[in-house]
Amino acid sequence: MKDERFSDHEINQFYKDNVKNRNENIMRKYIIKMKMKGREDNVIVYCLDRWKKFTRIRKLVSHTLRLCENRTQEVKADLSYAFNKWKNDNQNMDTTLCRLSYQTLKEIGVKTSL
Repeated sequence: MKDERFSDHEINQFYKDNVKNRNENIMRKYIIKMKMKGREDNVIVYCLDRWKKFTRIRKLVSHTLRLCENRTQEVKADLSYAFNKWKNDNQNMDTTLCRLSYQTLKEIGVKTSL
């Protein structure tokens, strides 16, 4: 993050707000799950895991089917092709821009914003 010009205070604040809370939530879930496995009704844990897996697969299939449907419709297919072409052209520019210094990029930004 220092390469992206974030200060030490901003990095510490990001870690404190996002990463630490996420790790604590994950650990809390695993502790609850471990406590439930020792009980007689550990079937609940198994059912919840299966339900999470089912919803992930359902969302993936839904996304894939929506993508296939959009590719078969002429207008949406043309828009999709144009958008992907525009999006992938930026990768070529990315390799060129990453070689430039920060000051040069700043000057380019000022020139294009006017």
